[in-house]
Amino acid sequence: MLACALFAASALGGQQTQKAVNVRLPSTESALDIAEANEPNAATVSVTGDGTTYFGVTPMTPDALATELSHRSHEKKVFIKADASAPYVAVESAVNAVRNAGFSDCIFLTSQYEMPAGSRILPKGLEVWLKSTVRPKTPRVELTKGSESAPTLKINGRPVAWSSLQNTLTTILGNQIDRKAVIKAEGMLPFEQIMHAIDVANSIGADVILQPQS
Repeated sequence: MLACALFAASALGGQQTQKAVNVRLPSTESALDIAEANEPNAATVSVTGDGTTYFGVTPMTPDALATELSHRSHEKKVFIKADASAPYVAVESAVNAVRNAGFSDCIFLTSQYEMPAGSRILPKGLEVWLKSTVRPKTPRVELTKGSESAPTLKINGRPVAWSSLQNTLTTILGNQIDRKAVIKAEGMLPFEQIMHAIDVANSIGADVILQPQS
């Protein structure tokens, strides 16, 4: 399958290695090194805090982005770096453009809670699936607007505390070989809250499938 991912911005000696849109990336704990995001011709989509979408450093509508990406090889990854405060509806529009361009997954760039010592920092990212088979036993995680500090969380329609998310997913998945979790979120939530749920699912070895609102 093809994929899209969220990644951390790369730096060398504190300087970015290529021109990029400035965003405050959400922090994660389970992201992996993604050296490919450093390549000069990497397909990088950015979403700023006000919801503006860029391909490289060029502002684009979701439709224009889908058209641009449709001309690119599906053997390559698409990287999305979205501001932690960006409304999820804007991030989802960018993700849908990647999906509409024919990609099955993408990578979200993230930052790290603890930065390693040394001058070189490799990009970090988490892969999410846009097109994948969902089995009846696949847990469905839903985020809706709750308090100012955290959204309301449900798994398979039942309320779950954020502190119990990891254990609940672990229990539901059990010893399944095909470990997947579906995540769906309301559009006005800040992206960092959705990224937190993705990070937790990834930390227990579950592939995350992003379900669109409609």
